[in-house]
Amino acid sequence: MQGCRAYTREFDTVLRAETVARGLPPGSGPAMAGEGDLADLAALASTLRPGAPTVILLDQSGSSARGAPGTMVAVDMLAHALEASCTPFEVLGFTTTHGKLNPAVRKWVANGRPENPGRLTPLLHVVFKAFDDRWAAGRRGEPSPRECLSRMSVPAYMRDNVDGEAIDWASARLRAGRVGGGRVLVVSDADPVDEATMTAEGNEFLRMDLDRAVAQAARDGVSVTALWTGSEAAAAARYPSRVRLVGRPPLPAVSDALDALGMRRSTATDPEARTAERFADLVERWKRETALHSSVTKIRANDAFRGIVSMGEEALPHVVESLRAEPGHLVMAMTEITGAHPYREEDRGRLPAMARAWVEWWDAGRSESPGP
Repeated sequence: MQGCRAYTREFDTVLRAETVARGLPPGSGPAMAGEGDLADLAALASTLRPGAPTVILLDQSGSSARGAPGTMVAVDMLAHALEASCTPFEVLGFTTTHGKLNPAVRKWVANGRPENPGRLTPLLHVVFKAFDDRWAAGRRGEPSPRECLSRMSVPAYMRDNVDGEAIDWASARLRAGRVGGGRVLVVSDADPVDEATMTAEGNEFLRMDLDRAVAQAARDGVSVTALWTGSEAAAAARYPSRVRLVGRPPLPAVSDALDALGMRRSTATDPEARTAERFADLVERWKRETALHSSVTKIRANDAFRGIVSMGEEALPHVVESLRAEPGHLVMAMTEITGAHPYREEDRGRLPAMARAWVEWWDAGRSESPGP
């Protein structure tokens, strides 16, 4: 894959958000979705069936933030909806570490300003939430991904936006170790800006690179949709698939974005039927994607399996019935969800014996581990 031409990549940075956010005060950034917003979202989220792995890719430039003050609310609602549907997702951010005067420019100048230098501003890519993180829960006392996003959405960390390389990065993370592609939702004003690069290369350089990145993602099996926050003309020129955020209440924009991501809606009206449908979707995808795996680690790390575990106790009766019909690796989900281990130690690894022990444990109505 031929990516963006850059004068140097030595100053580019990728970091986990909590490494910065832990030093910033709570409440320093914009407000996220409030209780009313999440209550409005709940009815919609409850109908969603699990979707393909998704990356929410957030343009953290100053211009994008000014264009749509409700961006953080919409991103927060999207994250809650995806998590509620057991859809695996990441939240990533992109900006730059410096403005026009930066180490890459100084290096270029020191080398005599060669023509056509390519990109001249160092990138900053931020992982707010990885696939195995929970959106509103931090790890080991760290601020949650949700809190990290709020704390870092301040002017000190919002400079320019180089969209094309951010899409390359998100697409590569999405495809790593996965069967098939996935979806990237770019929340952006759809107009890349980097003063240093545009001065040296002209205004169209970054726009052409964005076009290249969207086309390359499609060739790699990754669909890219824009939730745009700037001008309609810019979004239409860059993204065949797009949803308007600017000038709209968050909920309709979020609903349209979920539709654009291909999220299916359940037609069941009964909550228990929706849970059964969600479980069946996840099991079908898990079996399909791990059919050729012999590694228990890979089987357990699969996104769909993690989705089953994330359903928590509401998944238990469905897991038990599956084990009753077909003993298999779903015994691992029972252990993760309940913390119990009703099978004998000598039966560990023997799936039929472990499944039988779990079914008997469930039928007996036991609610805590009987010990080894």
